[in-house]
Amino acid sequence: MSAYLEHSFELPRWVTAASLAETCREAGLLFLEGATPDWWGGIELAEWLSGPYHDATRWGRWNARSSSPPPPMSPPREELDVSPLEHVDERMREARRHVLAALEELALPGGTHERVDRALAAGHVAPRRDGEGGVTWVPLDVPGMRLSDRVESLFAADHLARPRAYALELLVCRCETVVFDAEARARGDCGAHTGYRVEPASRVRHRARTISER
Repeated sequence: MSAYLEHSFELPRWVTAASLAETCREAGLLFLEGATPDWWGGIELAEWLSGPYHDATRWGRWNARSSSPPPPMSPPREELDVSPLEHVDERMREARRHVLAALEELALPGGTHERVDRALAAGHVAPRRDGEGGVTWVPLDVPGMRLSDRVESLFAADHLARPRAYALELLVCRCETVVFDAEARARGDCGAHTGYRVEPASRVRHRARTISER
C-alpha cells in the first residue's frame, strides 16, 4: 500500500473515510436498484452519472494544493448516448449483471477479491488521506471505462475502506436486492419476502424513484 500512498492527495478536512465510503456505496446501490428491467433508461442513467456517480468520483481529481473542491464534471459522452435507447438499456442490464456477480463473490465465505484487485490494477480506484489523517480510497472517473467497471469501482473503494461490512453484512438476495445488514445476511433474505424492514434498501429505493421522476 505504501507505493500507492506516495502518489496520494489529502482530502479536505470535512471528507472522512466513512462518509466517502458511504457515498460510494449508495451510488452503487442506486444504480443496481434503478437499472432493473423496465425502469431506468438513458435519461435516468445520465442523471445518475452527473449526480450520485459524480459525487462519489469527484475526489479522484482532488489536489491538496487547491483551495476549492474540484469543479463539476460532465458525464462521459460514451455513457450518455441514448440513441438507440435499447442499446443503453442493454448496457445497463449487462452492467448490473456483472456487478451483482462481483458482489456475490465478495459475499461468499472466503469469497474472492479478484474484482477489487482488478480495479486496483486498472487504476480505477486510488488512495487518499481523509480529513482525519486516515487512509481511504476513491473511485476514479477514467475516460473510456465500461459502465460495469464504473459501478464496480464504487464498491471496490467501499470494500477497501470497510472490508468487514462485506464479510459480515453484505447480502445479495434471491430477488437480486443488495443490502448491507447483518440480520438480513443471517436470514439469507433481504426482508421483502419475510416482512422484515431493511432501512438502507428503503432509502436507496426512494432516491432511485426520485431520479426516475425528474
